[in-house]
Amino acid sequence: MLPVVSQTLLHFGNALLDREPWARQRLQGHAGKVIALRLDAREQLLGIDRRGHLFPAAAGAQANVQVGLSARHLPTLLGADSDARLQAVHIHGEAALAHTLAELARQLRWDLEDDLARWLGDIPARRLLAVGRQGLGLLQRAVSNLGQNFAEYAVHEADHLPRRADYQRWHADVHELDQRAQQLLGRAAALPPSEPSDP
Repeated sequence: MLPVVSQTLLHFGNALLDREPWARQRLQGHAGKVIALRLDAREQLLGIDRRGHLFPAAAGAQANVQVGLSARHLPTLLGADSDARLQAVHIHGEAALAHTLAELARQLRWDLEDDLARWLGDIPARRLLAVGRQGLGLLQRAVSNLGQNFAEYAVHEADHLPRRADYQRWHADVHELDQRAQQLLGRAAALPPSEPSDP
């Protein structure tokens, strides 16, 4: 059983390929080959079938190409910027298949508005996406503001927090004072006892 994220990516990838026959035709030329998809620390082996679709390959299969992707870059793959999509994935391995996958990463893009329009209609889909973009913009601004506030706090409070060099200097001073106190105590202990004074 595939992990949920891998199942979602596999389904999503095949849905895109079904929508774009030219992309499936490009993959058909690599039928029987295996792609190692690494999403952060997880790896999933995907095979290419004769129709140009992806399927879960057998464990231990030899990968022809490795594709690395970070979960934080998944939104980039949905964006309109083809160069950013290509930079979000790291592809290496067999040259011909790597070139084909790089071309697909650059040219294939999920048209969310088109998919939503099929379910909801054109105008509701457009409005829903506009609300989603506004919400995402608000979230990004909130995260940015939080980062700026933290930076300002750190700068303001920097005078109240000891720096490492200051702490090390203080620690050395305390150590030196402790040694001097030990020496004074040693000298005091070596002094002859004082004789009591006559009344």
